[in-house]
Amino acid sequence: MAKAYDRVEWPFLLAMMQKLGFANRWCDWVMGFVTTVSYSIMVNGTPTGFIQPQQGLRQGDPLSPYLFLICTEGMTALIQHFAWSGLLHGIKVSSSSLPLSHLLFADDSILFCKATEGEMDMVKHVLDLYAKGSGQQANFDKSSLFFSTNCLQETRDRLARSLNIPQGRGFGKYLGLKFDFGHSKKEVFEEIRDKVATRVHGWAENFLTTTGNEVLLKAVALVLPAYTMSCFLLLQGVCTDILRALSSFWWGSQGTGKELHWEKWKTLTQRKQCGGLGFKDLFFFKRAMLAKIGWRLLSQLNSLLHQVL
Repeated sequence: MAKAYDRVEWPFLLAMMQKLGFANRWCDWVMGFVTTVSYSIMVNGTPTGFIQPQQGLRQGDPLSPYLFLICTEGMTALIQHFAWSGLLHGIKVSSSSLPLSHLLFADDSILFCKATEGEMDMVKHVLDLYAKGSGQQANFDKSSLFFSTNCLQETRDRLARSLNIPQGRGFGKYLGLKFDFGHSKKEVFEEIRDKVATRVHGWAENFLTTTGNEVLLKAVALVLPAYTMSCFLLLQGVCTDILRALSSFWWGSQGTGKELHWEKWKTLTQRKQCGGLGFKDLFFFKRAMLAKIGWRLLSQLNSLLHQVL
């Protein structure tokens, strides 16, 4: 969305809260916080005048992200309405899974539909309706189209021209992990391994205390692959390479490669009460991270992840 917070219409926000079942007293409180804001312009270091806005949410307000999500529910309802009407068709992971019509994260959105001019026009119609009601507008300058590998290049070019949106080559990254990748995840894992090795190599040139090295390993190096491990089972070889780099840094921070390892890394992963230093064991940590997903699948039967898979 273009200028996501600045274009939110206040009547739309109030209508969404009432539609979602918020009490009238609560709505009055929230709208009181939203509508009483004023801005002053600094002229030569002196505040001059006041500006009373008629729309938008305050940047930096801890309440603003939640109000923005309430407004986004309006777009979700529109997409679901057209999907249930058979005018939009999402994607399915399997024949028995729930069709996925859209995914939302912060002010970014991924919409799924068939690669036809009719459904493309319908997506644009949905965005136009949402813009008229909420004031928010899709930022087509920063938008991209992604097609299935089974879609002909001629069809891709025609649809891209009709919407005036370029074809994308990737969704980017989130917390160091790519949104799109093939069946083989080796490249993704190797990138994480190289990132950890680069950090450790840079630290080796600094003369830090043992406590400083311990903090760096626990707070940075062992945290870098955490998000990837929460999504995929990290390869044994990648874990071994990461632990080898961490162990070399711990026992010889000069980066000479001639350090003497006085204890095995497995000993260092034990609790301090047991003679270790409390470092995480990646081989157990990666299984623990994936176990969280398994627990959610078994316990949260109504979650989107369970319905899609």
